[in-house]
Amino acid sequence: MRTILATLLVLLMSGTGFAKTTLSFGSSGEAEQKTWKSSKGKISFVYPSDWGPEKPVKDGGVKLYKAGNGWFELSIIKLPDGETLKGFSEHLIKKSKSDNWDIRLKQDLGKETIGDKTAWVHQYRHKKKKRTYYGYHFVAKGNIGIRVLMVKISKKGGDTMMEMLKSLRYPQSAVSRTPTPTKDSSDAKKAFGTYQDDGNVKGKVWLKNMRDKSAYPCYLSFKPAKQVKGRKRSSDRDDYKAVGDPVLTATDDNGKYHVTLEKGTYIVDVYSAEGNSWKLIKGDVLHLRGSRKLHNCKIDN
Repeated sequence: MRTILATLLVLLMSGTGFAKTTLSFGSSGEAEQKTWKSSKGKISFVYPSDWGPEKPVKDGGVKLYKAGNGWFELSIIKLPDGETLKGFSEHLIKKSKSDNWDIRLKQDLGKETIGDKTAWVHQYRHKKKKRTYYGYHFVAKGNIGIRVLMVKISKKGGDTMMEMLKSLRYPQSAVSRTPTPTKDSSDAKKAFGTYQDDGNVKGKVWLKNMRDKSAYPCYLSFKPAKQVKGRKRSSDRDDYKAVGDPVLTATDDNGKYHVTLEKGTYIVDVYSAEGNSWKLIKGDVLHLRGSRKLHNCKIDN
């Protein structure tokens, strides 16, 4: 594939470092583990030894492949000062529409929590090979963009590559991190809120996987918002801009919550006890017009 961002500077030259041990990579069974590291040691991930050999790419990243399983490519990109994860995503979407890209955006899948990191996910389709690509995008400290492209040839290969992605490590910006709450911490209560017995808005955080209740309790943030585009009273959070400090609350152990809000529109976010943002399937935007409201969310747990 051609250069991902022609206008941006390449930060790192390629380099590798290895550590050998034994690791179970999901459905791939027991496999010797190797660790790939960028030349300055700030970006790394682990992978099974039967993937490879490593093929360095000129932006400082690497390509890995296993026949019948899949193809995995990590690229390192210098971003403009202050670039956000959403901005990084939007730039790549724009680039994918140009004639000099071999893959075309099929669907913007939005934010997803991968291990302890937040990624912006794209689905692409190759113009000639008719293959489906998945792009996972991260922003690291120092205005560094990390892009991982995957071609999942088999379910086994897809599961293994997701384990590789979960192992990805890079220096995260303090601004982009969410404080980790603890039950006894006053800072956590300030950052995440606590369960409330009553409020003019109530609801429940529903789970995609109803059998796994470990996601509870959840922590909710309601940010006052102003609509800047889209149809009137849209339910698309991208049509709104936050204009005030969030109002915070938390669910009980069954996912139920209460919160007191003034009339208006709010952008809703839901966090785990570890401070990671859950991907919302529904409930991103709340419009409060009356005195009381029932508002449910659903997370992809």
